[in-house]
Amino acid sequence: MAKEWQDHWKTIRDIDEGGQGITKLVESLADGAIGVLKTPLERKLPRRYENVRRGKMRSEVVALESLDFPGVPRLLDDNTIEWRNFEVPLYFVMSHIAGETLQDRVRREVLSPIEAANLSRRLLDLLEQVHDRNVVHRDIKPNNIILCNDDPHDPWIVDFGQSFNASEEVGIPETPVWEQIGNRFLALPEYNQMGGFKRDPRSDVVLAAGIFLYSASQYEPRVLQDAEGRLPHQAKALPDGMAKFSRFFDRAFQVPIDRRFQSASEASKKITEIERMARDGDNAEVAMERLKARVESNEKINQNVSTRDVIDKALKSVEAAVNAFASTTGGHRFSTVGGGWNIQADQYTGSYRKGIALMGNDKIRCVPTWRATITGTEVIITCQTEERGRLEVFRFPVGSGIDQRALHHQVSATMATEVENWLDRLENSGVI
Repeated sequence: MAKEWQDHWKTIRDIDEGGQGITKLVESLADGAIGVLKTPLERKLPRRYENVRRGKMRSEVVALESLDFPGVPRLLDDNTIEWRNFEVPLYFVMSHIAGETLQDRVRREVLSPIEAANLSRRLLDLLEQVHDRNVVHRDIKPNNIILCNDDPHDPWIVDFGQSFNASEEVGIPETPVWEQIGNRFLALPEYNQMGGFKRDPRSDVVLAAGIFLYSASQYEPRVLQDAEGRLPHQAKALPDGMAKFSRFFDRAFQVPIDRRFQSASEASKKITEIERMARDGDNAEVAMERLKARVESNEKINQNVSTRDVIDKALKSVEAAVNAFASTTGGHRFSTVGGGWNIQADQYTGSYRKGIALMGNDKIRCVPTWRATITGTEVIITCQTEERGRLEVFRFPVGSGIDQRALHHQVSATMATEVENWLDRLENSGVI
């Protein structure tokens, strides 16, 4: 026989009756432990809808079982394993978190910018742990955040009734694509679209940003972008001390999901970074030293700088060789022309157009594209024209100096061939 909650718990008081269920504060008959009981509303639904509702309750329990860390209530008791048996009234009991909701606190008194930042960073850190366990909450709002012992530095996330759990049991029905999820605190476009992608942890991150704004202002964002194209933090003046976080909100409240913060940890780190910069803002020396240390320790930046130096030197050597060729070959008959210096350090390559033109008429020109590319331990220099395509001219080891004499010889030989072909075309066409 399936167990019923009355066999193990007694009611202390009713807490809430929402659209999906009833919650009560209860006491264990066995050991006096205090918990929060959740049961579905007693109402008749068509079988397929009842199946979804009972499946959601089981899904919430499975999520709570996997979230075994402070900041999320602990599951104490349940009978949701019987969710397929429609004759069994379902219930579960989770640990009671003493304290007021964030909504109650902010309605009474807003948090200071520092308190709001600390709360939001803690909330984002909790969400990172939730997401690491393949759970997405999908209903972050002020009423679903409890301040443990009324401490704004210790938020707890409750009500996983709309959550998605990628690790949940096989057979639990998924939320139908036509069903709207989320809340009215901040309606997300991905949650309101028919068949939209509704399981992305980045959606929780933007809801947490809404909590940050709300905590310091009492402003409920409602939508990501209003009719005038304004993001939530642009719709009303930010409270004193919050303007420095505008860059955080600029990113967090982007409508395209791939332009927002891509994880809760990234958003949390951004808050920390902005606070640190604000503290150091009046000390230019501290800010410069911090930036210098950051740049010097970044391997990617250093690698790109080193790569750029190697390619830059190679192309400048080619430029010098072409200048020397023009001077010794054509004298006052030719001028050198060039342009389009372009180094792509992250692609290990760079190019430059350099050649010659008839003196007094630089529209009649022979200007190949020279390219220097790092491939493994060597730098390869090539020359490209429309007639002959790309040809290798010279190569040298990355760690060694350039043999300028050998390079000049190869560049001159290449240019001689190109110029002869160019003059042939000019003569054949009657230009000269």
